[in-house]
Amino acid sequence: MGRNEYNNGTEGQAQPNPEVEARANRRRFSAEYKRQIVAEAGRCDEPGDIGALLRREGLYSSQLSEWRQQAEAGKLANSPSVMKSRFLPAVDLAPTWDSQKILKKRYDYWLKAASL
Repeated sequence: MGRNEYNNGTEGQAQPNPEVEARANRRRFSAEYKRQIVAEAGRCDEPGDIGALLRREGLYSSQLSEWRQQAEAGKLANSPSVMKSRFLPAVDLAPTWDSQKILKKRYDYWLKAASL
């Protein structure tokens, strides 16, 4: 057999076009798919599970972040109501009267100790 005459089991079948299209088509994801991925990411417990999910699905972490925000805002209909977050909830760090009093006492103590 010649160089191009081998039988690779594709006789009579259409060969895929090896040419790359000039302009790639942007993928579009349905709300159902987004909800599914967000829910599956919420069930990931071990380090690296989310990365494996993103690689398997061919997604970027920014897409997952955006979809989580959409789900939390209710923009994905029927989104999971409770999503596990990898981050701690935001805490109000505004100083209160008590914390100001404590800091003043510590500062005064430090000034007194430094002057000795």
